[in-house]
Amino acid sequence: MRLLADRLARAGYPTLRFDHLGHGDSLDLPDDGDALPEWVGGVRAAAQFLKDATGVRHIVLGGVRFGASLAALAASQVEGLDGLMLLAPLVSGKAWLRELRLAGAMSGTTSAVANQAGGLDADGLTLSPATVAALTLLDLTMIGQPAGRVLLVSQNQSIAALGAHLREQGAAVIDHAFAGYDPLFEDAHSNQAPEEVFAQAMQWIRTVSPIDRDNVGGDCPRPPACRLALAGGVETPVEFGRGLRGVIIRPAAPNETGSAVIFLNTGGDPRAGIGRFAVLGARALAAQGVASLRLDFPGVGDSADPADGRRHVYEVDRKADIQAAMALMTAAGFTDLTLSGVCAGGYHAIQAAIADIGVRKVLAISPVKLVWRPGDSLAVAKRDQGRATAFYVNGLASPATWKRLVTGDIHVMSVAKTLIGRVIGRLASRRDDTAKVFGDQIAAASARGVEIKILVGVDDASLDEVETHFGPKGAAINRLPGMSTVVARGLDHGLARAESRALAMAELVDLIGRP
Repeated sequence: MRLLADRLARAGYPTLRFDHLGHGDSLDLPDDGDALPEWVGGVRAAAQFLKDATGVRHIVLGGVRFGASLAALAASQVEGLDGLMLLAPLVSGKAWLRELRLAGAMSGTTSAVANQAGGLDADGLTLSPATVAALTLLDLTMIGQPAGRVLLVSQNQSIAALGAHLREQGAAVIDHAFAGYDPLFEDAHSNQAPEEVFAQAMQWIRTVSPIDRDNVGGDCPRPPACRLALAGGVETPVEFGRGLRGVIIRPAAPNETGSAVIFLNTGGDPRAGIGRFAVLGARALAAQGVASLRLDFPGVGDSADPADGRRHVYEVDRKADIQAAMALMTAAGFTDLTLSGVCAGGYHAIQAAIADIGVRKVLAISPVKLVWRPGDSLAVAKRDQGRATAFYVNGLASPATWKRLVTGDIHVMSVAKTLIGRVIGRLASRRDDTAKVFGDQIAAASARGVEIKILVGVDDASLDEVETHFGPKGAAINRLPGMSTVVARGLDHGLARAESRALAMAELVDLIGRP
């Protein structure tokens, strides 16, 4: 969405991206309320803000998946609407809920507590019972004419059929197949922008809303700086380093130690994190007097693209970015700094700590790599779900596992390939000196007074990485002063479940609170 917004802006169209309530950097929603009218109202408010801030008189609403659905629902409430850009809209709320539950079950990120109460907590998305009830009734084919002109980009027949309904309502619909849909929805570290769809969108908007003085109203003014007041402090966006962007929260009542946390990106995901761990964590810490910065690395989220175009989540060195973040927080008066990172973010936090650039405390959550060797694969084992080796071994004692083997629910070749790869990796770590160098670096960091806590799930592949370098449950690193490994039951890899985020927060607070 940032890439598409940048193209629209370069073409002369003032463009607004925003986070819906309860998502990204925006404020939370009540736990028990119906979010749907709030989200539709947010679209209406966004359209009015864009008009007020830039002077435009005509608006195009657009989005992908449920964002497109919300655009369609809000269309009748926006004055000066020129058209709708619907990219793979979700036509049926009931079908979407089924999809979310299936995805959560497959990834092991479903909260039974939320589901039993009538809500949904799966894959990092939390919906209240009232919201689930409202979505069950949602059907875009039941709404009236949403706009005079519509761009509909669809990846299946049910969405394509929506075009016929819109035409019956009198809309002028341009249909396209969604070229590049599957690559767009790969994991964030490897997904690809749908260039053909972008080109179609640009061509359509030039026809629907050509640039002229009437529409643009002269030069586009720069909106005022944002400031979000919270119960525990104030959040403001910041720009620093080489095109880095993020959000800093200053607590209303800072503690005396000058404590602050820097949240690093989870793999290639934007700064809010999966399930908004960085946002929710930052606000909980602010209530305890601890400041924080959540930032986007170059080429992720809102930060500028790197000059060399490299975005590999492991092979791109992040130490300069972390130093820039530390300098920003130190200049703001916070000197007791802790780095927190999930998956690749945890890897980079550890790398910064052993590089002796001033890092003193690190919480590395689910670091699936502690040592990166050129040529290592980032391919996600979707069919074996990246479980720890112990998970597979223990499963052999369960009759349910054998039943799943017989029925084909477990893809034996995928699991075998994963386990063989891990054996090869362990042998490689013993053949060269990579593991020894890393172990020496950890020991040296310990001698300097650095504290590193590694938090992993008992069934997660990150545990294999820890045991490759430090023995069963990280015994070797646990013997070093300031170093520890915590193996937690119920912790999912990316903190998609609310219970996992609570576990991680407890460990973070414990680390910050040490003398």
